[in-house]
Formats: sequence, C-alpha cells, structure tokens
Amino acid sequence: MKEQIPEAISKAFEFERNGAKFYLETAAKTQNRLARQLLNNLAKEEVQHVLDIDEIYYELKEGTLPEKMDQDSKNSIESSIQTFFKKVNKGTLKEDIDDLEALKVAMDMEKKGYEMYRTAMKAATEPNMQEFFNRLAQEEQEHLIALENVYYYLTNPADWFAQTESQVWNWMNS
Repeated sequence: MKEQIPEAISKAFEFERNGAKFYLETAAKTQNRLARQLLNNLAKEEVQHVLDIDEIYYELKEGTLPEKMDQDSKNSIESSIQTFFKKVNKGTLKEDIDDLEALKVAMDMEKKGYEMYRTAMKAATEPNMQEFFNRLAQEEQEHLIALENVYYYLTNPADWFAQTESQVWNWMNS
C-alpha cells in the first residue's frame, strides 16, 4: 500500500474533526432556525465520518481492509431537514438571515473536502480504499447540495425556485 494512503487518512481524519467542530460552533451562533438545523445535522455527519475514518485507520494498522463501508448516512440530512420543514412555520424560516455568511464558508469547506477525497481516491491502489474515499467525496457533495439548497432558499427564494437546485429538494417548494 502506498505511503500516501495513511497520510490521506490522517488528513481526512483532521478535516472531518475540524468540520464537526466548525459546524457545532457555527450552529450555536446561528440564529436562523433552518440554517441551525442544517449545521447541527452536518456536525453529526462529520462525527460519523470521523468514526468511519478511525475504523479504517485501525484496520489498516492490522494489515486488513474493510470489506464493506457503512453507507447509512446517505439521505439522513435531507430526511432530517424535511421532517423539520414539515413541522415548522415556514414564515419564520426567513427570520434572522443576517448570519448566513457561515453557510458560504461551509460550502467552500465542503468543496475542498470533495476535492481532497477525489485526489485520495485517485491515489489509492486498493479497491476498498478507492471506494472509501469515493464515498467520502460523494458525501461531501451531498453536504454541499444541502448547504446550497438552504442558502439559496433563504437568500434568494425566487431564483432558488426557478433553478435546477430546487429540484434536488423539490419538497421545499410546497
């Protein structure tokens, strides 16, 4: 196995740990209910990534690779936001949107994570490691989609409804 893979795992672990911390701290400061709900959900996802990466690291130390990766979290963010969206008075979702700059920072962070995992996937020689980094890249992409949907829904709903992003979470149209 290439020397780059353990380094890639170390970078991934640090990235996800920092992401979880960022999302928790940012959610605590965010006044907008929808943004706060999303940020808390993203923190939970990042913690799961840390756990997954930690498991991979120890399996590699023992000279093995996992046969199958955990993929339970694929739709959990959208599902959670959809449940929240159904319960909340939608008129209150546009309140306190002055602090949404954090969502832009989060979008940039998820883009960087996506690129980092795509690079690690290409460098990996083991199919299971390629699958692992590909899954992480896909999850970062899903996080970005979630952030974009919420950001544009809150900041420019007319354009959001007209663009293809609204098709991702079209249930927000109702």
